[in-house]
Amino acid sequence: MKNKKILITSLIILVILIFICTIIIFLNINKDKLVPTAEELKTTELQAKDVVSISKIERYASQDSSKNDESVYLVKDEAMLTLRNSSVSKYGDTTNLNNTKNLGQNAALVTSYNSISQIYNSNITTDGEGASGIYGHGQKSSVEIADTSIETLGSSSSVIIAAFHSQINGRNLTINTKSKSSPALETITEDSSITIEDSTIETNSSASPIIYAQGTVALKNTTGTANGSRIAILNGNANVTLNQVTSIVSGGSGEENFKESGILIYGNESDHATFTALNSSLNINQSLPYYNIAPLFIISNTKATINLTNTPLNYGSNIFINITSSKVNINLKKQTIEGDIIGDAKTKLKLTLKDNSSLNSIIPSNTDLSLDKTSSITLKQDTYLNSLDNEDETNSNINFNNHKLFVNGHEV
Repeated sequence: MKNKKILITSLIILVILIFICTIIIFLNINKDKLVPTAEELKTTELQAKDVVSISKIERYASQDSSKNDESVYLVKDEAMLTLRNSSVSKYGDTTNLNNTKNLGQNAALVTSYNSISQIYNSNITTDGEGASGIYGHGQKSSVEIADTSIETLGSSSSVIIAAFHSQINGRNLTINTKSKSSPALETITEDSSITIEDSTIETNSSASPIIYAQGTVALKNTTGTANGSRIAILNGNANVTLNQVTSIVSGGSGEENFKESGILIYGNESDHATFTALNSSLNINQSLPYYNIAPLFIISNTKATINLTNTPLNYGSNIFINITSSKVNINLKKQTIEGDIIGDAKTKLKLTLKDNSSLNSIIPSNTDLSLDKTSSITLKQDTYLNSLDNEDETNSNINFNNHKLFVNGHEV
């Protein structure tokens, strides 16, 4: 009887161990398995002339689509599409601009979650309302583009859009948009990213900035021109970096909010956007109407950080930044600023100058100012600061210019 009990106990223990081992094996097998969201599944259900769901496939021939709401290519189900020396043409409109923006409907090429597209030495053209060029959507969605020309002719037709974790990388591209509401590069969620190198970008209508970012956009060794819109619009927790980039903007065409600006940053109090320019130049085209009234930056109702390093600025308004209801950090290195910083009563500003930077500006109240020994400021009016952190204890790097400086109510 005792041996029987021992045997039963041993069998129970063995069953439990087998069950546990099975669970562990199952979890290990499935721990990296991607679980698509409802939005990601919707993208895989879009219409396309060529649906690529085979693990690897290459295309060399020309391909086009002229049906409304139909893409030329849809890449899904862990597939990899490679286009080489191809011509892709998309005609026809979207019937739902919301689906165009959030799912990729009617784009020339859509790459869905867990799928890859590679595009080399090709030409992509779209001509229709809501007909974007390249659209990446979803977790582990990846697009690589090189030596390629992409042009969109219709309204609401961005050239490259990344959404919901998608990553898009491009080099040696020629990018062009012709109509309104058509940014060249657009990240519509903060977890998406676009990186472009060695390229030329041009937009040609209102509400069509070079960059519209809610996620991450990085440009390197690139020239961008916005004929009718801005250099960039940053919304929410956007992060934009320009490295060796020349950007020229018209200052707006009169059809968009905050039209008189080179770069617009906005959001809400919980957001924090970052704009960085290194060894670049930011320009408002002096031959165009808004040159004399357009601030280089407008920042509204958010938190923001501006990092400028060795970046010449060209604008005619003498307004470097116009800030309303925002907390802003401005970090300058090897940087010369000639232009005012305008802030309302709800503005809080932290201003840091390093590495031979100089600032000739009106500085708003509620500012914390930090200077290293190599940097300097010139006052344009009596100035009131929250705090002053100056490595030069003699303040010889402050040109008072016959004005007074007060720190926390006390004259310096």
